[in-house]
Amino acid sequence: MTLVALVACGPSGGAGTTAGRSAATRVWAFSDANLVQPASAYADYLAAHRDEVCQTAEAGSKVMQLPQALSSLEGVLASAAGPNALKQLANTKVGKSAAQAETVAAAEIVTANPGGSLAALLIAHQEEPKEARHLENAAVVAISVGYPQEALALLAAAKGLSESRSPEMGIDRTARLLNNQAYALIRLGRWSEAVPLLKSAIAREPLLAEAQRNLAVALTCLGNTQAAGLAKRAGERRNQLKDIGDPTQVQRFDPAQVYDLSQGQRVQLPQLTYPTTLDQAAGAAPKFESDYSKRTSETAALSSQLPSLVWSGAGKSSLTKIRTLQIESLSANLQATPELAQLYGGWKTNLQTLSDLMKNWGTDSNNATADCDNRFGHSSAGLDCFKKWCAGAQQVAHRGWLPAVKATDKALRAWSDAYSHFASGLASNIKDPVAHQWILVDEQYWLRLNYTLLLGSAQGWVSTMALGKGICFDQATDAPAETKDGNAASAHSCTDLIGGTSFAVDLEVVSVSVSCEEVGVEAEAPLAEGGIAEAGLFGSVSYKFKNSSTTLFAGTYAKTNEIGGLSAGAKAGLYMTVDQDGNMQDVGMRGEASIDQAHGPGSASFSGGEASWSFVGAAE
Repeated sequence: MTLVALVACGPSGGAGTTAGRSAATRVWAFSDANLVQPASAYADYLAAHRDEVCQTAEAGSKVMQLPQALSSLEGVLASAAGPNALKQLANTKVGKSAAQAETVAAAEIVTANPGGSLAALLIAHQEEPKEARHLENAAVVAISVGYPQEALALLAAAKGLSESRSPEMGIDRTARLLNNQAYALIRLGRWSEAVPLLKSAIAREPLLAEAQRNLAVALTCLGNTQAAGLAKRAGERRNQLKDIGDPTQVQRFDPAQVYDLSQGQRVQLPQLTYPTTLDQAAGAAPKFESDYSKRTSETAALSSQLPSLVWSGAGKSSLTKIRTLQIESLSANLQATPELAQLYGGWKTNLQTLSDLMKNWGTDSNNATADCDNRFGHSSAGLDCFKKWCAGAQQVAHRGWLPAVKATDKALRAWSDAYSHFASGLASNIKDPVAHQWILVDEQYWLRLNYTLLLGSAQGWVSTMALGKGICFDQATDAPAETKDGNAASAHSCTDLIGGTSFAVDLEVVSVSVSCEEVGVEAEAPLAEGGIAEAGLFGSVSYKFKNSSTTLFAGTYAKTNEIGGLSAGAKAGLYMTVDQDGNMQDVGMRGEASIDQAHGPGSASFSGGEASWSFVGAAE
């Protein structure tokens, strides 16, 4: 298929390594960016929706053998489209090869037509009766439309056959079979039988998130919602990232595990010079006040600009909308990575120290005033008393403030340097110009806001110290506040994907493409040959389960050395998860961390004749 979750924007993206160098095989998945809730939240949801989750197929279905199952499914299709419809469809180009039929079957899932998919897969089986994959794929679709008993017969027959090609996306074949068998058992209400199969599948193939989600359903239906919550939580991401951790806590992720942040640009905040003496403070006070007013206005202007850049997502796929909003939300998180959280905490602690120093000075000054008034009353002697106190105390206070404000300045710049690189790096995973610009303006807003907090704190101290001129000290020396303006946020706009390559797949009646955050799905008009419309022919066969999804794993032929610049075999593959309405729920790619580009940037693609497909069902 066409997909990716880690999005690189150029040949030197963080996901890539030098071509030809040994690199680990890995999976990039859009779902890896999901925010994982505590297991208890999933357990509560599953318990509240148990009746819906645990719905089964029609009562009265009987155990059958492969010939009976095939006859039953062919009868279902015949009742939907006419007695000769399957034969007529086989005479179109769908029946020219098993690979062609398999391609159309995948397309029909994307267009929410399981009947058409089932028909094409039965034709693929007729063309290649000894190929296990066709029976297994047909079984998944049969389950999704309410025929799990027929599916069990197909799966049992598939176990005795071999697969002629390498596993799609390298997914363990036995794990896939176990999951799909359990999927059928769940729809028959045989939940206790499904559990051990799913546990075995998970042990064999950690990437099979569908098995975790199916386990959650089976355990819910058995009344074990606590364990079901744990399984559901584990199935929320394709990869088990390092921070899945404590199941009682909301878990985010290190964005560097999911996004390419290598293209980030660092922003320099305006430079500040802090007065080293009280007389410099008196001279600098008007400049600090002017600079603070200026930066406050700039921050307000950035805030007012953001609403005009709100991304509507009009005309975009649901997964594109989710993905874009995920990136935007993450970019606005000032503590989104472990490094940022530590640096931001340090900056805020230092800022609090400055606030405490100001508060302490106010307290000490008020106490000294009260003491002098008590001793001398409101008289010249009382004023002389205060002058004598502040002439020494104010010098000490300012000498204590100076290293503290410099440490705070350093802490702010350490955080802002890391945050600007992070936020602009995320922006480089966005292709849409409005969403891209929103991130940059939002980034600049947070940078200016925090800088203004520092500037405001310094302005307050300097102005307070300046009040002592003529009382606690006499001379005023001119001194600057800001000495440099700094620079604005910027970032490369993403135009490609991992290693500088975008992906696309053409499935005859639907095409899917992925570039950066955007997933494009284009359905073509039904093709007609001999009066038979290939797409939508069996559309009257509707889903009988409200909660189900199908994951399509794609892989190259075992004999192929290179497809679209990607290595073949178990080290290359693509997948997408589609719900019952044809909406993309997840997309991803398996490949080397270094993607060799045989045909240049933006050229990699999979098409039906080059890829085989494995279907995996999830009863969610």
